Amino acid sequence: MNTFYDVLIIGGGPAGLSTAYLCHKHGLSYLVLESGKAIFQGIANTYPEGKLVYA
Repeated sequence: MNTFYDVLIIGGGPAGLSTAYLCHKHGLSYLVLESGKAIFQGIANTYPEGKLVYA
């Protein structure tokens, strides 16, 4: 496991995941930090009935 990364990505939203993809494509090591329980936590909400809604 790496202790050092070429790129540190803050946030697992669309921009963060796009950045991670580009890092992977160009052979850079990277780490994505997300404060939510899942990626896209900031734009995906779940209604009480369990339906997933993207806002």
